[in-house]
Amino acid sequence: MKIDLMGDAEQIARRVLTNEGHTIPAATPADDVIRNFLNVTRRTIPPMAYRVHTSQALSARTLSADYLAGLDALRTEAKKGTPLRPRLSRRLMQADYEDMMLNDWGIHHLHLGMTIEADGFVKRTDVIAFAIAQPESGDLYLIDALPHAGAFVRQELLAAIEDDWPHLLDPYVLKGVEVTKGISDEELSSWRKAGTNAVVVTPGGRQIAAMGGGVSTAMTSMADQRALMHIKQVLRQVEKDVLADASRIEQAIGVPSSTMDIRLEAFGDEVLLRENETGIRLRWPGAEGA
Repeated sequence: MKIDLMGDAEQIARRVLTNEGHTIPAATPADDVIRNFLNVTRRTIPPMAYRVHTSQALSARTLSADYLAGLDALRTEAKKGTPLRPRLSRRLMQADYEDMMLNDWGIHHLHLGMTIEADGFVKRTDVIAFAIAQPESGDLYLIDALPHAGAFVRQELLAAIEDDWPHLLDPYVLKGVEVTKGISDEELSSWRKAGTNAVVVTPGGRQIAAMGGGVSTAMTSMADQRALMHIKQVLRQVEKDVLADASRIEQAIGVPSSTMDIRLEAFGDEVLLRENETGIRLRWPGAEGA
C-alpha cells in the first residue's frame, strides 16, 4: 500500500496557497508550508452572512463622512456574506507574515476604503476598524475604528469588548493568578516585539491571557503551532490505522491492499481519504478536529 498523508497535506496546503497567489519555494519544508497555510487561513475572515454587532464605543466615535461610508459598507458586506478579504491587510499575501495583534488578541483590522484597487484590496485608510470574527456562531463584533498609528496595542479595545460583550473575554480570564497592576500600551508593544505574552488587566479587573492563542519566542503564532502539531498527530494515527485495517479496506473497495494508493483529499474538521486508482473516498472515523 502506498500512503503518505503528511506529504499529501503539504501538497494540499501548497496548492491552496499557490492558487491564492502566494509563491512557495520548492525547498520550503513541509511543516513550514502547512504552518503558512494555517497562518493565511487564520488571518482570513471566512465569507458568510454574519450577525454584525457594533460596540457603544464605535457608535459614539466621531468619524468623517468617508470613514462612516466605509464602515457602513463593511457592515453591509458582512451581513450579506460578501468576502471581507479586500478590506484585510495587503500583508495577507505574505504567507509567513505574523499579525501580532491577531496572534495576541484574536482581533482583525479592516480598512474602510470604498475603491477596489488593482491588486484586489480596497484603498488603504488611516482609520481602520477592529473586529472579532466568530464564524462558528456567525457573529462579527465591530469593536472600534481608530487611526492606524499605535492602534494595535490600544487596550481601550479590550475595554470596549468588556463593556459590551464580556462573554468574549470569559474564556481567557486567568483563574488563581494575581496581577497587581496592568501594563501600558507601550510596554505591551515591547513585550510583543520580544515574543513575550503579556497578561492584560481590563478596567473591570479581569486578567486576560492571549485571546488569539499567543506568540512564541520565534515571533510566530502559538495557535498555528498547536494546530500543526495536532494535524501531524492525527494524520500519523490515521495512517497507522489504515495500514492496520488494510484487509478490511480491501474487502470494502475490492482493491488488493498491495496495490492501493491512498491519498489525503481533505483535512480540517475531518480527514477525507481517496483510493487514487478507483476514486473511492474514505471518510476516516475518529479524526475530527484535525
